[in-house]
Parts: sequence; structure tokens; C-alpha cells
Amino acid sequence: MLRNRLICGYCGSPMSAETGTARNGELKRYYKCYGKKRNNGCKKSQIRKELLEQLVVDTTLEVINENTISEIADFILKNHEEKKTENAELNILLKEKSDLQSQIDNVVKAITAGIITLSTKSKLEELEKTLSETNTAIEVLQSKEKIKLTKEDVVKYLNVAIRKEPYQMLRTLLKQVVLYDDKIEIHFNYIKSFNPDDNGQGFLFTTKQKTIKYVILNFPNLQTIRMLIKVYF
Repeated sequence: MLRNRLICGYCGSPMSAETGTARNGELKRYYKCYGKKRNNGCKKSQIRKELLEQLVVDTTLEVINENTISEIADFILKNHEEKKTENAELNILLKEKSDLQSQIDNVVKAITAGIITLSTKSKLEELEKTLSETNTAIEVLQSKEKIKLTKEDVVKYLNVAIRKEPYQMLRTLLKQVVLYDDKIEIHFNYIKSFNPDDNGQGFLFTTKQKTIKYVILNFPNLQTIRMLIKVYF
């Protein structure tokens, strides 16, 4: 259920599900840190697959319900508008474009003045290629800014996604889950049709604590711990 979504909070490695056999022959499934398996020094404890998946499902259903969908949509729209206003990446590209154009103008002036060498011609071609790539990147970002995200879009998306079966629901809604031994960060997508390549952390929507059973390092039996849960959109 969490394949390609679950990340170790300590070393940043993916966590994958594995199956082991207990002494009584019972099959048990766990999520384990890939970095720890590769002996990178990570001490992340394993966690029962069913327990973790149920925790994520329960948290999703608690957070996204009829009472909170409207509030979540308002937060998403506000965050979306702030990102459009504070588009640092676009500002950087616009500055690069201006600098590139100035460099091109200087090279053209040199060529006009009769300073024509293989290096000046090569430099001009390189600058023009970089300027073309920068213009393309600017156009992509500006086209994203023109996308009109409405509250109706967000509410409809959340309502449809939350009514799916748990597996489909999480594969649709989840962007990433970051797991520590005593904390979990659940990152949800904004809206499927908007900005799918936006990897930036969204806003913290809620924080809660829950008591769960966990397999702690060096303890073969399940231990009861308090897990801090942070939910981001």
C-alpha cells in the first residue's frame, strides 16, 4: 500500500515491505529501512506492515471528512496563491535570462567591432542555447501560474478520492510518508491535476498523537509507544 511512498526519517532511504516467518511458523510482514539493510548505520526500527498501513488509513479518514474538506480546500487555495506570489524559482530564471541577454549583447558588440574568433563564436552559441532553455523553463512555470485552482475542484477531488477502497485511496492521495520511531509525517497531494511535479513541502494541516504497537530495535515483541502524527497538504 505504501510502496514508493514510505521514506525513513533518519537516513532518507526508502522503506519496503518484507515477509518473515516466526518460530511458530506464522508469517509476519514488516516495513524495513533499505539503508539499514545496506548497513549505512541507520538504526530505524521495523514496523508491522498492517499496523502502519492501518495507522495511515485511519489518519486519512479522520483528517479528510465532511467536516474538514471545506477547511482543507481553503488552506490549499491560500497556499496555492502564496506560492504563485512567492515564486522564487521563476524570479531566479528571469534574473538568469536578463544576465544571459546582457552577455549575448556584449559578445555581439565584440563581433561587430571585429573581434571574431572561434572562442567568441562558440561562446555566443553556448549563451544562445542556454537562453533558449531558460526561456522554455520560464514558459513552463508561467503556464502553471495561469492554472486556476478552484475550491470546487479541490472538494470534488477529495470527496471522490476518500470514497475509494483504502489501497486506491492512498495511492491517489498520498505523496509521501516519512517515518521515525516516534513520529510520522503524512504528506498528501494537493489535487491530482495540479502541479504533479511539485516536490516542495506543503502546509502543516494538523498534529496529533496516537498510541500504537511498534517493533522497537532489540525488542522482539510489540511495544506500546506514543506516535506523533503530522499531516501536510
